[in-house]
Amino acid sequence: MSREDRRRRWIGVLSLAWLAVGAAGFLSFHLADAGGYLLAATTWSSLPLLALLLAAERFLTPARWRKTSSYEKWLLTPLLAGLLALAAAGALLFLNAATGPGEIVRVEGQVVDARLKNDGGFHTRRLTVRTPAGESLRLGVDAKDFERFPVGAAYAEDWRRGGLGLLYRRTGWLGE
Repeated sequence: MSREDRRRRWIGVLSLAWLAVGAAGFLSFHLADAGGYLLAATTWSSLPLLALLLAAERFLTPARWRKTSSYEKWLLTPLLAGLLALAAAGALLFLNAATGPGEIVRVEGQVVDARLKNDGGFHTRRLTVRTPAGESLRLGVDAKDFERFPVGAAYAEDWRRGGLGLLYRRTGWLGE
C-alpha cells in the first residue's frame, strides 16, 4: 500500500470517526433551548474547520484531490466543513455532559407550545414551557414526554446542568 493510500485511508477514518461522535452526541442528549446553542456551535466551529480543510487540502490530501478542478473543490470543501461543524456541535454535547458538577435543576411551568417536526425521517419534539418567573424554555423531549405534556399541562421534570451551562437530559440511547 502506497503512502498516499495510507494517508487517504487515515483521513477517511478520522473524518468518519468525528462524524460518528457528533451523531452519537445528537442521539444521546435532549437539550433545553438547543436551537440557539447548535446554531452558535455550528457557526463558530465552521470557520476554523474551513481553514483546517483548506490546509488539509493543500498539505495532507492525496494527489488525486489536488488534481480535482477548483470548481469541484469550492463546492465540496464548504460541504465537508459544514458536516464536520455539525459533528463538532454533537461532540460539544458530550463535552457539556462530561464536564461540570451535573447539578440537578428542576424545570417547572406550564406547557405553552408543543411542536413535532419531521426532518428527513428524524422526528424533533419540542415543548415550550413558561416558568413561574415568566421565562420561556424550549425543551427537546422524547415521544413519551411529548405525549405526557400536552399544551396547557403543568410540566415538572428534572434536568442536569452541564459544564458549558446547558441544561440536558440523557435520551437513553447510549445508556445512563
